[in-house]
Amino acid sequence: MNVNDYEVTVRRDKVTLAKSCYLATADAANAASKFFLDHGDNTSFAPGEALKVWGNVAMTTDPAAIQAVNGAMEIVGGVPCRFYRDDAVITAAEYEDELAKTFELDCPLPDGFMATTAASYALTKFIGPINDFADDAAQTKNGVGEYSVSVKGTAYNVADYSAYAGRTVIFTRDYVAIVTLGDVVGVSETSFTFTSTEAYLALETLAALKQSGGDTVPFNDFNFGITVSNVEEKMQGETGYAIKQCPVAVVDKTGASSLFVCHAGNTAFAAGEELQVAANITLTSDPAAIAEYIGTADACYCYTDTGSLTCEEYEKL
Repeated sequence: MNVNDYEVTVRRDKVTLAKSCYLATADAANAASKFFLDHGDNTSFAPGEALKVWGNVAMTTDPAAIQAVNGAMEIVGGVPCRFYRDDAVITAAEYEDELAKTFELDCPLPDGFMATTAASYALTKFIGPINDFADDAAQTKNGVGEYSVSVKGTAYNVADYSAYAGRTVIFTRDYVAIVTLGDVVGVSETSFTFTSTEAYLALETLAALKQSGGDTVPFNDFNFGITVSNVEEKMQGETGYAIKQCPVAVVDKTGASSLFVCHAGNTAFAAGEELQVAANITLTSDPAAIAEYIGTADACYCYTDTGSLTCEEYEKL
């Protein structure tokens, strides 16, 4: 039996930091401690049965006694403690460093980089690990996205729920994709709506910047792109899902857009490396431009976790 003091912080990148300090443990040397169990209503102590127990337990705050029962720990202020980053045990010093993480780009942005006069725009920053989107068994690690998105004067909250990046392949071409979700609203127990962005950064563009020592590249069809969408998702069974995605804006090929890459910590922009980027993107909500970019003139397109389906089929789910 232990008495613990817990401190839990869920960071902006969804990482959970926890501090568990053991204030006291049952004193094994005190024979007067007792538990009383009223088992009159029990048959096998199975789930659903009532448990009635009373205790009068002598406790000790001696760090040595606490560690003898619970294993070795770091002593902080005279108290044995353990520290966690998600499920991994870390040191007290690592814990304080993780708490203090600020999620600022390691490289300074060019003067005026985040300024725009465009009627529709996406001003973005992303810092976070690169996942491997081809590895379905891996747990996606989140980063932090700071996004200011406006389409014809309407602001879109696209990144307050999550932001993550990962390596992917589209038509044999390698990309690092950045996906954000925001403004999540529950519609029912099994469906919800949200706004989303999907940005695709060509791996060859990132690698060329790294090799040349440059950090900024203007938009062209092969460098990068972005889609802003309204999305509805319906859960299908335990793990399946169906999605209806309706793009509201894409990168404006005729506008001025730029990508900034802070690549000092990168070697190949591979899974496991950290991605640090910013972008100033001019958007367009022109239906013809959206149709050209996404490859369909339909206002929405639908799919499931296992393949495509028509939006007519989606509405019947």
